[in-house]
Amino acid sequence: MATDKPRITITLDPHVYEVLSTLSQLQGSPKARIVSELLESVVPVFERTCYVLQMAQKAQSGVNQDIKD
Repeated sequence: MATDKPRITITLDPHVYEVLSTLSQLQGSPKARIVSELLESVVPVFERTCYVLQMAQKAQSGVNQDIKD
C-alpha cells in the first residue's frame, strides 16, 4: 500500500526497541503506528520549541547587527 506520507529511519537503544516491541504485541498495533501516534501527541511541544528557537535566532541576529553597526 503506497503512502504519500514522508518516512524516516530511526535507530533505537535496544531496551527502547524491546519495550516498543512488547507494547506493539500487547496492543496488536504496528511499532510504526505507536511511534507515529506518540510523535503526533508531542507536536505542540515541538512547535513551541521551534518558535522559541526561531525567536532566539532572530534576537541573536539583531544583537550581532547592533554590534556591527
